[in-house]
Amino acid sequence: MKYNSFEELLHFKKTSKKNYEGLHISDLLKLPTFSGVYNLSFKDIKFDYLNIGNDDFGILKYFWGGEPEYISVSFWVEASKMDGLCIDIGAHTGRYSVIGSICSKKNNIVSFEPYFLNYSRMLSNLRLNNILTNNCFFSAASSENGFKSFKIKNKDKFFHSSSGKLVSEKESRFMVPTLKIDTLNFKSKVNAIKIDTEGHEFEVLKGSIDILKREKPLLIIEKNEENLISIINLLKNMSYDFYLIDDSSRKIQILNLNKKNYLDDNYKNIICIFKESLNNYNYLVKKYIIK
Repeated sequence: MKYNSFEELLHFKKTSKKNYEGLHISDLLKLPTFSGVYNLSFKDIKFDYLNIGNDDFGILKYFWGGEPEYISVSFWVEASKMDGLCIDIGAHTGRYSVIGSICSKKNNIVSFEPYFLNYSRMLSNLRLNNILTNNCFFSAASSENGFKSFKIKNKDKFFHSSSGKLVSEKESRFMVPTLKIDTLNFKSKVNAIKIDTEGHEFEVLKGSIDILKREKPLLIIEKNEENLISIINLLKNMSYDFYLIDDSSRKIQILNLNKKNYLDDNYKNIICIFKESLNNYNYLVKKYIIK
């Protein structure tokens, strides 16, 4: 069923009295749809977002089940409220960038997205919320400036739910620009960096090493076993603490290499907090940590 207005879709959701949280995307696609602007909120932060023909699975999950990365976004919001800027790497269609910009004092979110379709939708979502787009980079972040091959993972490459990753030239001829974050001249303190790059996270950090040493920002990193140990070895010498994030159950756990608790697939992201900055986020850690 297709509705002609968001209000009709919202009415269906409220009157159905069902719990849609955690449903697989294949089940969500069977539910009624609406193409247009969705009026959403995260805690007390209200924002608008485009979803046309269910072409953005992230927002589809958000509408029916709530923010799928609730704890991760909560940390992001706290960092965005501080004086300075935050960097959204692998911004997709801009959810982190939109939420962070709305709750910040200034237009202090810098966004990176290399896939042209997602980048275009991100700009539209930012403009929908009266957010300037001058801090958006049509680029991937990496350990060096240049161009790299980029592979779209999804079969339907013209959906905004499509994700991609930097690969070898043998795997894809589709090239995207890459930027080393340290080559950019930021005039404000970097409070946080969120990295969701489908396995390229370690290379992003290598390209940000000067900022990491100087600013010690909060790091929200997608957990990929292929580079997790390398990331921990890089950051532990900079006095970072590591927490595994289970957003679906809204709990966090101290990452323990000896117990190998990072192998638990329920933990999708890790939060890295500089020891001397823990007070800025301590209430969130205490609220969600497993006792």
